[in-house]
Amino acid sequence: MNITPFSAKVDFDTDEEAIGFVSFGETTNYNRNPGEPSFRTHHTIDLVNLKLGTTYHFSVKASDKSGNFPTIVTGK
Repeated sequence: MNITPFSAKVDFDTDEEAIGFVSFGETTNYNRNPGEPSFRTHHTIDLVNLKLGTTYHFSVKASDKSGNFPTIVTGK
């Protein structure tokens, strides 16, 4: 994860082609859900317009071509 004052970049890999998503927000009621437009094994999701000094909660997910949608990691 690469963090700047107003953005963060989340990188992760999957063992098969999938579409990656990061759900995040100031609480665990994630209200922002950026994702990728295509299937791949290396994922980079940009989180933008963050507020300086704010703690964000997040959940990283990936959906494979079969529609499986496991949660990879959650945190803050």
